[in-house]
Amino acid sequence: MNLKYVKGSYMDEIMYEGRPVLFTLDGLEEGHEEEAQQYGEKVWNWVLAHRSRVIAHAPLIANFKNKKWRSDGEPEVTARKSAVI
Repeated sequence: MNLKYVKGSYMDEIMYEGRPVLFTLDGLEEGHEEEAQQYGEKVWNWVLAHRSRVIAHAPLIANFKNKKWRSDGEPEVTARKSAVI
């Protein structure tokens, strides 16, 4: 993982099983690269360890994202898109 600060979030595109996964970490300001990297790796490892549970909850996660986190003009996500991992 090689997180970079872009427009208010730390981001990286991670290849997983031959597919790109956009990993976004919000909540840390620019200049906290080391903390973002450590936290991001912990989150990613948790997601991988609990992959089946994450996929099972993908429709709920997508719905929550669309209702609470979606920016104006941003397209809605679907469970299929959020379940790439």
